[in-house]
Amino acid sequence: MKQFNRNFFQFSSKSLSFVKGILIFLLFQPYFTIAQCTNAPYGVAPILNVTPACTGSLQTITSQAKAGEYSNVIVFPNIEYTFSSSRVFDYITITSADGNTILAHGITPISWDSNNYSGIIRYYLHNNSSCQIDTTPRTKNILCNSFPQILCYEPQNLQVGNIDTNSALFYWNEVDPLPGQGYHYYFSEVDTPPTASTIPTGVIAGTAVSFGDLQPNTTYYCWVRSSCFFDLQTDWVGINFTTSAGCNPSGNTLFPSATFTPNCSGNDQVITNSARAGQYSNVSITSNRLYTFRSSNTNDHLTITNSSGTVIYKTGPTPLNWLSGSNSGTIRYYIHKNNNCEAEAVNRTRYIKCSVSNQSCVSPNSISVTDITNQQATLFWNIPTPQPGEGYEIYRSTNSTPPSLFSQPIFTTNESVITLTGLNSNATYYTWVRGVCDNGNKASWTQGQTFTTLSNYSCPSPTVIQADIISSYHAKLSWNTNGISPHQGFEYYLSTTNNAPGSSTPATGLLNDTVLFLNNLTPNTNYYVWVRSVCSATSKSSWIAFPFTTNTAPFGCTTHLNVTPQSLYFPTNCDGNEYVMTTTANSASYGKVRILPNKHYTFRSTVNSDFITITNENGTIIYKSGPTPLHWNSSNVVETIRFYNHTNSACSNANNFNRTKTVKCDDDLFLSLPENSVPLETIVYPNPGGTSVVIESNEVIQTIELFNLLGQQVKSFKNVNDLNVSINTSSLQIGTYLIKITSETSQKTLKWIKI
Repeated sequence: MKQFNRNFFQFSSKSLSFVKGILIFLLFQPYFTIAQCTNAPYGVAPILNVTPACTGSLQTITSQAKAGEYSNVIVFPNIEYTFSSSRVFDYITITSADGNTILAHGITPISWDSNNYSGIIRYYLHNNSSCQIDTTPRTKNILCNSFPQILCYEPQNLQVGNIDTNSALFYWNEVDPLPGQGYHYYFSEVDTPPTASTIPTGVIAGTAVSFGDLQPNTTYYCWVRSSCFFDLQTDWVGINFTTSAGCNPSGNTLFPSATFTPNCSGNDQVITNSARAGQYSNVSITSNRLYTFRSSNTNDHLTITNSSGTVIYKTGPTPLNWLSGSNSGTIRYYIHKNNNCEAEAVNRTRYIKCSVSNQSCVSPNSISVTDITNQQATLFWNIPTPQPGEGYEIYRSTNSTPPSLFSQPIFTTNESVITLTGLNSNATYYTWVRGVCDNGNKASWTQGQTFTTLSNYSCPSPTVIQADIISSYHAKLSWNTNGISPHQGFEYYLSTTNNAPGSSTPATGLLNDTVLFLNNLTPNTNYYVWVRSVCSATSKSSWIAFPFTTNTAPFGCTTHLNVTPQSLYFPTNCDGNEYVMTTTANSASYGKVRILPNKHYTFRSTVNSDFITITNENGTIIYKSGPTPLHWNSSNVVETIRFYNHTNSACSNANNFNRTKTVKCDDDLFLSLPENSVPLETIVYPNPGGTSVVIESNEVIQTIELFNLLGQQVKSFKNVNDLNVSINTSSLQIGTYLIKITSETSQKTLKWIKI
């Protein structure tokens, strides 16, 4: 067995700390053994499958997620995935691709180890463990650390079975591990093997494909390959077969002479009990009926033809099922001893059964096409009532001739949307869809929208990158799609030097959205971001650039003489009670505290004049500072922090005697003004201003909202978490606005004029 091997090594120490923090956080979350939310009235979003980049950083799936929808995510074995929502109480459920098997569930964030699982999972979001839904936009994220070694094996033991005059079944052994993107197959009447760049006839997830509308006594060639990841496929492996000649020889005799008309009661009827092999009967049929032809000799071979015996409709061993489709009138019903068309002068009973085939099997309507490129397009339709129990079959062709009842579908799906791949550029395609019902019946083909793929298609670059928000440590950038949404999202490249990436430069990350959140930036630093569209594995746009400078760092005291206590402190409970961290802290010292997200913390020193500073684990990012007691909302911080204390705001280490330091944690994120707090002091400049405005505060800003004079909200920025922030106002019209600034403890509203 030939193995195709590709390694991806991408690690991030910061992301490892982040994941550890999440795991500790999960230990303190209630575990719900009942709630498993798989209702999705808002459907799937985004429509395309999402493949995580596994860079060790949070990857945004969409910033417009709803509670009550799911995303299809391609996962690989032996990877730990972390799923999270920007709404802190959202409930997450992870299931198999069909939504029937629960893999993980719980309050955001949750972690799941894929173990041996590979392929597509569903990633559901709900408002809570009661599976409530709402349309409030939230950001849906995923995180994983490093790509696995991807093993890609060729299909083995290719075989062709069920061969008759006009159909055959091509199948092979399942590959282990399963190819992440299924199997490509190629079908031809010419013995010319496909190449690596040959567009496949179709793509399937299973290990068998049936071919219909074949010609009798004709040799066909079929190939298959595994498609493991984007541009990683195995070599093609192939096999050939020859269809049966068909048992409709001209020398056969008619018996009985009268034409038989079935009553279509759904029960077997006897045409004659003295039939012989080598004879045929005439049968009057009706369109859109399911006919079952059977001989009392279980080894007999049956053939159904037109009234003159020149066109074979169906052939095979007894019993033989046939859907009449649009055919009506008289057919011939042959019996032979075997598929060599032998005659035999031994009596047997000739049966027929007829039933209405499509009375409960309905095809969809309003079949439409979107996201057309030079190589693919997305087909979607309305779900019919009743919904077909076995999904849908899709047929597409460059010929306007409708498929027959026996035409082999190009694609199958259980969803009401599918991406048609393997298309040629500048080609017109015709589409049909039909429902497949539980009883094996198939509805009639319904024609969908005709479309033409793009010619001379180039992958368009995104346009109009802008900074929606810039602070000391964070930035939020956004851009437009330039009219066409790239099917594999956007890549971005981040640097502190103005050296543009090349076409083959590895990206910093991959997004499925037009919004990029950058965290852990360095204050007062020039950054350069490049973004490009990814239309396919081989089609990417040019990079477009956007420079920006982070704000200066907020004030705080991070000098220290010692660390007290030496061990990590983790408050036992988040119940609103004060817990003693140490009784032997000196001035100009710090201790490490494990923090949970979206909690309110109070840090206190028993020396009432002490000045407190809260930073990240390395002391490089200042979250907040101020006199004791210091109140702080952790927002989305899930990590270890440093809790500094100094004698005063001049960062003095005088009064270097022991003091007690305490930590209190509770869920009260919206406090009234606490004791010893200072009024919110905020300035807005330039005022009047233009395309941006700077807001500075003496307290960490949580949210910023802009209103026009009619009281309508025109902009909103959440989770700002900084003292100094610049926001983009280029989309606002000239006029007067009210800017509402909310800190952890209070609010302030200022007037701002745009000119």
